Amino acid sequence: MAAATAMRFGQLSSGSDMAPDWTMKEVSTGTTIMAVEYDGGVVIGADSRTTTGAYIANRVTDKLTAIHDRIFCCRSGSAADTQAIADVVTYQLGFHSIELDEAPLVQTAANLFKAGSSWRDGTRDEEDRCTLFQ
Repeated sequence: MAAATAMRFGQLSSGSDMAPDWTMKEVSTGTTIMAVEYDGGVVIGADSRTTTGAYIANRVTDKLTAIHDRIFCCRSGSAADTQAIADVVTYQLGFHSIELDEAPLVQTAANLFKAGSSWRDGTRDEEDRCTLFQ
């Protein structure tokens, strides 16, 4: 396919394999998320691109979402789906903490995310991920 693309743009003469390197390599556009724990807590970070296939749809996307005062999630997969699930969990966790009159547990948030991953259509999309940090 890369050779066909290169030929279409006139970068490759017929019968020649002198195509530029970038035409032969797969483009990786996956989400990059990382967390580093230190004595005082955790530092989290993520890239900011939203892609649709190889097309970068948005270069400034916030993939770090506050779920509660001290609970954050790093989102990857379908931006719309993970944001919707994060919003619902934030709402439910807020009420839960009001009812208990104490901060929610990360385990409670994790259970809500686990249940929420199948709210959309009854099936779980393996590409949608929310990783929690406190």
